Amino acid sequence: MRLLTVIAPALVATSLTFSAGAMAAQTVQITGLYNTGVDALGSPIADNAVDAHWSLTAAPVGYTLGNTYAAPVNGVFPVNGPWLSNTAVSRWLTPTDSAANHAPGQYSYTLSFVVTPSQLASTGFFTGRLAADNSVTSILLNQTALTVPGGTNFNVWSNFGTTSGFVAGLNTLTINTLNDAGSSGNPTGLRLEFLSSGITDSVPEPATWAMLVIGFGLVGASLRRRKAVLAA
Repeated sequence: MRLLTVIAPALVATSLTFSAGAMAAQTVQITGLYNTGVDALGSPIADNAVDAHWSLTAAPVGYTLGNTYAAPVNGVFPVNGPWLSNTAVSRWLTPTDSAANHAPGQYSYTLSFVVTPSQLASTGFFTGRLAADNSVTSILLNQTALTVPGGTNFNVWSNFGTTSGFVAGLNTLTINTLNDAGSSGNPTGLRLEFLSSGITDSVPEPATWAMLVIGFGLVGASLRRRKAVLAA
C-alpha cells in the first residue's frame, strides 16, 4: 500500500516535467501576409475583381476609399505595357475597377494581419518586393516608417523588408504611392509580393499535443490509483 502511494506522486511529477519540456518555441510563417491580387488560397483573383485583403486608405478628392481592384489581364493597357506582367503569384491593384486613368496624387494601400498571443512580436520579420506607378513614397508598419527602396517604378521590382515594428494583436502595413500628373491614360497601381516571413510561436505542434495528452493521461491514471489505495 505504502509503495503505491509513494510512486504515484513521482509519476505525476515526471509527467508534468515531460509535458512542460515539450512546449518548445518554433519559428512559423506569419499568416495574413497576402500578395496583391490573390484570394485566400493565394490564387489570382478575376479581372477587375475586389481584393479581399488590401484596402484603399487614402486617395485624391473624388475617390471612394475601401476596395482595391485587380488590374486587367496581360496585354490590356497598362499591364505588360508598360507595367510588369501579372503572374500566378500576384496581380496589380488599382484604386478603381478601371485602370485606364487616375488623378495625380497620393494613393495608400493597406493590409491588416494579426500577431496572436502565443507569438513573440519582437521576433517578427518579412521580406518582399514591390512595384508602383509612379513610385512608392513611404512604407509604414504600424505607422513606423520602413526603408523605401530607391528607384521604385512600374516596370521593375524593388526589394524591401523589416525585422522590427510588429505588435501583439492587429498589425497594419501601408504602402503610400504617388501618381504623377499626366494627360489621358495616366493609370496608377501597386504590385507587391512577400518572399519570406517568420515569427517565434510557442504553440505546440500536433505531435507535441499528442505527447501532452499522453502525459496528462498518465497523471490521471496515477491519481486514480492513489485514490484507490487510500480508500483501501
